Amino acid sequence: MSGKPAIHTLKDIPTILMPSIDDMVGTEGVYIVHLDACLSHARHYVGWAKDIYERIQSHLLQTGARILAAAVREGITMQATRIWPGADRLFERNLKRGGNVAMHCPLCADEYRVRRRDEMRCRRVRERGCEDGERTRNNRGADASTHTGTGGAGVG
Repeated sequence: MSGKPAIHTLKDIPTILMPSIDDMVGTEGVYIVHLDACLSHARHYVGWAKDIYERIQSHLLQTGARILAAAVREGITMQATRIWPGADRLFERNLKRGGNVAMHCPLCADEYRVRRRDEMRCRRVRERGCEDGERTRNNRGADASTHTGTGGAGVG
């Protein structure tokens, strides 16, 4: 075991977006592989390796993760899009358990944010019962025809 402190959370570790081969050779850490087309439900793979470059090569040779071997057989291209040098297996596990790996992929993050924003907008619309999705002045449950506009005192 090395004398380096364990790295378990995103705030504890630097990241390299769109790493070069030089960034990966001999680097221990966690990585994201982005698939350029979906394979079943998968668009990303998260892994840990003592040498990220060597592990990526094993994936391309179909001797690594089964899902990436299947992607290679299907002719789906892939690339390492993000690495966390020095991150440990617990960090990898936390990233996988957290789901939504797309938000950490530089190729998918913008698309993920837009989709997430739209999902939240739809949820708000359903909760408020507003059919057209627009916020209206009277969508708080009050009937607009009963509002007199005089601060609650009826004019009659």
